[in-house]
Amino acid sequence: MRGVEKRTPHHLLEGIKAAIAARGIDCFTRSAQDGVVSMGLTAAQAIAVLLALERVHFFKSMTTYADPRVWQDVYHA
Repeated sequence: MRGVEKRTPHHLLEGIKAAIAARGIDCFTRSAQDGVVSMGLTAAQAIAVLLALERVHFFKSMTTYADPRVWQDVYHA
């Protein structure tokens, strides 16, 4: 099944950034942490990129393929 997409954010970016600032790398799933490593970034660099995101970087919201009730926002940094 194909995921659903929309052009407005599903989550509040400032809330996500606050959680990242408070919890650091522990906010990331294991898969996301593996992605950080595969891109050659340190945890601190990945966190800095995410904390620098602004609404202008928003691309789309989409549901996950595994569960169409779960939304994820996509940003281009």
